[in-house]
Amino acid sequence: MVPRPDLSPDDPLTALARPLALTRAAMVAERAARAFWPFVSIVAAGFAAAGFGAFGLWAPALWGVLAAAALAAGWGLWRFRWPSRAEGLARLDARLPGRPIAALSDVMALGGADPAARALWAAHRARMAAAAAGARAPAPAPDLAPRDPFALRLTALTALALALIFGAPARMLDPSAPFGPGAVEA
Repeated sequence: MVPRPDLSPDDPLTALARPLALTRAAMVAERAARAFWPFVSIVAAGFAAAGFGAFGLWAPALWGVLAAAALAAGWGLWRFRWPSRAEGLARLDARLPGRPIAALSDVMALGGADPAARALWAAHRARMAAAAAGARAPAPAPDLAPRDPFALRLTALTALALALIFGAPARMLDPSAPFGPGAVEA
């Protein structure tokens, strides 16, 4: 791992590099799920329709599904934002009692010339560094239910599973192929 140039080796936040990276990765997964669930749902529904031969019956529907998928992908790219380091630290800090990571970024406001105040400040920072050392990265929690109140993502995935089981999965790669009892097999 490459050390960050803005962190010195004696900085207590350097010990949080791995939990911070995992927290930011979880945040990326959450944000990607929130931004791209419509795209994934449309693609799954499109493959399900192809598996059941819907595009062989009505070919313009394929172009409609492709256009809707392109719009959903563009919407997802527009909504997606990479989490910053500060957002990752705040998320990691929110899981710890007493918010020790925020306390480690504080500076001593008064009494810098007093040796007793500096010793007390150093003891406080050591206690906060020990509390922050126990930080564990949270698991991703995309929380898609409020964003998809009609569970369209689950409906599309269920349709895809049914198309894989009961439809013709080979037709998913060639949606214009004929389907049904009169279809000619090659």
